Amino acid sequence: MEELEWRQRSKALWLKEGDNNNTKFFHKMANQRRRINAISSLVVGDETFQDDSQIAECLVDHFLTSFKKDHHWRPTWVDDLEAPFGEEEIKTAIFGADGDKASGLDGFNMRFFQEYWGIVKEDIIEMFSKFYEGNQRIGCLNSSVFILIRKKDSAERINDYRPICLVNGVYMMIAKVLNIRLRKMISQCINSAKASMMTDNRLHDYFPLNKGLRQGEPLSPMLFILVASVLNRMFYLAINNRWLKGLACSVGGRQITHLLYADDTLLLGEANEDNIRGF
Repeated sequence: MEELEWRQRSKALWLKEGDNNNTKFFHKMANQRRRINAISSLVVGDETFQDDSQIAECLVDHFLTSFKKDHHWRPTWVDDLEAPFGEEEIKTAIFGADGDKASGLDGFNMRFFQEYWGIVKEDIIEMFSKFYEGNQRIGCLNSSVFILIRKKDSAERINDYRPICLVNGVYMMIAKVLNIRLRKMISQCINSAKASMMTDNRLHDYFPLNKGLRQGEPLSPMLFILVASVLNRMFYLAINNRWLKGLACSVGGRQITHLLYADDTLLLGEANEDNIRGF
């Protein structure tokens, strides 16, 4: 185990394991790499620093400043979130929605409210006022019905149908307005990625990465997982619709189309032109 540990530190992966005399060699290689990679001095502005603690402090300050976002220009959103619903805010949400989508349980889609806004706006504004004051029961509006849509012509099993949830048009309006309001704050509800500086095998304090993507910046783990999850579901959708054909581990076994590990993706499938086009 000692030999393997020093072999990894030395980065001398071209040697085979098993020779007990290699431990001393690996130790020398690791120390040599440490001496080469060590930062003995650092020039910042017109000053030169040679003390390890000062060098580490300069590095941390530099990257902390590089990834820091100024907040002094940002307005406070608390008042906007707690403000009563205004006519223009409600109208913007309704007219920004897709009016041609399926109607809800009440039989009205957004196109109806857009076309007859001049007639129904007073009732809608009053409903939003009651909702804001807590006098409008959201439970009666938050009712939904599932309808099934065929995924293919010869649908026999439950998985051959895609469920679609229908809700009331009024509930969709409330959700749309709240979505626009919360959109301004959602970025502050998600923790940004953090990073630390390592010098001479010493880990220093973590600092947040608040700015956009930069060269060498690690992606937020949450963001990466979200993207990988979407990619994973896309592959499953392609398998269910028979757009792709993966490799089966056994006769009649589960088909494998992809393997995800960290930021690497391995695609697996039958070797034919149709499958390649599908990928």
